[in-house]
Amino acid sequence: MAIRIAAVVLVGLAALAFFALDGEDGAPAAPTPRAVVAEAAGQTLAAGPMRVDAIVRAPRVRYRVAGRLDPAGGYRLCGPITRAPDRSWLGVRLWLEGRRGAYDTLTAHDGRCAAAAGWFDDHPPTLPFSRRDLFRPPGAEDYLHAALVALGGLDGPALSTAARRECGRARCFALQVDFGRLDREPPSRDEDGWTLRPLLRGLGLHPVAVRVNGDGFLDRLTLAARPRLRGAPRPVRVELRLSRFGAEPGVPRVVATSIE
Repeated sequence: MAIRIAAVVLVGLAALAFFALDGEDGAPAAPTPRAVVAEAAGQTLAAGPMRVDAIVRAPRVRYRVAGRLDPAGGYRLCGPITRAPDRSWLGVRLWLEGRRGAYDTLTAHDGRCAAAAGWFDDHPPTLPFSRRDLFRPPGAEDYLHAALVALGGLDGPALSTAARRECGRARCFALQVDFGRLDREPPSRDEDGWTLRPLLRGLGLHPVAVRVNGDGFLDRLTLAARPRLRGAPRPVRVELRLSRFGAEPGVPRVVATSIE
């Protein structure tokens, strides 16, 4: 009788151990920081046109563009310049596009972000950091392009590592982004790429900070750029503030009506 009771006890203990192990193994594992960022980036890009407040800062220089970002087929950003070191830039519309490794930067002094505006294409840099940089790239628009390129690559292999960092109630992450992976050969001649592509290669594996809001959208991206590139100002800080995901009108494709 004692042997039978002992056997029953041993069977019961074995069953408890099995169920305990099964519960541990069957519980869903918490997603890694890299997976969280990749999912948030994918959701953000899939949502459609959104509001963007883009800021580029360098020593004693600040540009700001408030407008719309359309991630369809790459990205298109358009909006008025609301802050610049030269007041003649205030109110000028800036239009950026990145598509299949080719890039465009156009400006318009009339109209809104519409195809019918008088779009102008000049030799880069379009937004210089100082008067001595009028003919020396990169310009502030190159760094803004670089941040947009990074945003478009966070749901793929260019996202090298991610780690959670404290920032109050939101979920914030410190990333390492491989900008070299995001440098692509354009399908045809691309003057804007002549200044942007060396910047992407000069950034290499570079830190980027992002924030994911409660709805799972990536609503902040910050790039503190210190590229290995001769003549480039250091540091240059780019911040993208995103909102109204999928609730903004699309940004049209436009064509330059004049060129320098």
